Amino acid sequence: MTQPGYEVAFEGFAGWPVFEYTAWLRNQAEFADAGIDDYYIRLNGTWHADFATEQLLRMRDIPDWRPFDPQAEVQRYNPEPRHAQGTQAEHDLAHYTSAFIDRLAQKAELLRDVQQGRPVPALDVAEELEAPDRGERIRKHAAVLPAADVRAVADELDDLARALSHKTGVRLPRALSEKERGREQETQDRAQGENDRPAPVTAGAELERRLDAALDAGFGRVAEMRPNGTLRWTRQPLAERARAALRKDALGNDRLLKALLRSFPPDRDGAQDAAAADAAGPAQTPQEPAKPARAARPGTAASRHGGPAHPPNTGRAR
Repeated sequence: MTQPGYEVAFEGFAGWPVFEYTAWLRNQAEFADAGIDDYYIRLNGTWHADFATEQLLRMRDIPDWRPFDPQAEVQRYNPEPRHAQGTQAEHDLAHYTSAFIDRLAQKAELLRDVQQGRPVPALDVAEELEAPDRGERIRKHAAVLPAADVRAVADELDDLARALSHKTGVRLPRALSEKERGREQETQDRAQGENDRPAPVTAGAELERRLDAALDAGFGRVAEMRPNGTLRWTRQPLAERARAALRKDALGNDRLLKALLRSFPPDRDGAQDAAAADAAGPAQTPQEPAKPARAARPGTAASRHGGPAHPPNTGRAR
């Protein structure tokens, strides 16, 4: 990627040089009067993206090929113009980065098309100007490499475009941004579906629920006198700690668990019943209705002395 005698305007991705436009025109006389300064900067971004694509393909094809870590290069990406000044420098960098990201997404789709046997476009102007043989090599590598390797490189190019867009704020191309929104929506839908799915009820979970209900019913509560004279029912702190320890032991001891479940009162419907009982105080034991008094027999309602009837078994002598 170096050409002797050219002045470097700034270093692009991975330190690859972007040469001064005037220096480049020395060997491109046909563009001297075209006024394509911006186009030239974008061409550099396109060329460098093609070079990155070829590096990733060769790493899959040639075991000893020099390593290339795109994500590490994203972290280091901070081009500093050497000659251009002021807003023109920022303008050039934005054009370069935008073209680089656009080309990465374009090459990712080209690799997928080649791998799936779909028609692919011929070499474009950027490839013809810089390195026609590189464009041919990219297509050849994509055609002969295993399908999994080609898909992996295409995904790497997409990931590189996303990472660079996130770091620099340069927009993603429309196709990739729409794909990104689709992925985000799919992730949100999947998460929502997981939240809406009811938790499975297993035998172990049911035993835990029954044990909790039994322990709630089995441990007593104490009454605390409020300043206004009313009672507030609370669970004894010691009993609460004992409950936690007993639950832990019972869940690991099947015999103890079954004994507890047999010894405590029958299971209640749910935790809400226990909470209501806590708020209202201890459960009241239902009392049997009072039995009606037995009717007195005629002639026995009063004593022989004319007074009211005496209670039975008073001990009075007849």
